[in-house]
Amino acid sequence: MANSFVKNVTTAGTAERIATSTILVSSVTFRAKKGNTNDIYLGDADVANTYPDLDANQTITFEAPMYSGNHTGIDLRNIWIDVDTSGEGVDVFYQEIG
Repeated sequence: MANSFVKNVTTAGTAERIATSTILVSSVTFRAKKGNTNDIYLGDADVANTYPDLDANQTITFEAPMYSGNHTGIDLRNIWIDVDTSGEGVDVFYQEIG
């Protein structure tokens, strides 16, 4: 089933998890919110403004690898986001496994 949500970061410079609980997905697309004024960064718990960035309205998609014909899954809880401007963020579109 396809789902979506918006993730905003409260305080610039303080990374937050994309999801607070486990969400296993076969694919996920992040789109920097159209109204963002500065960059957003996606990565692991150490994400910072040295990571590759997305400008407003840019997207990036990740696909889970296949194993024996099935997606292994990406856990959205393991992806972190940081921003240059407090309150900005991403739209998250995903295909949940299960």
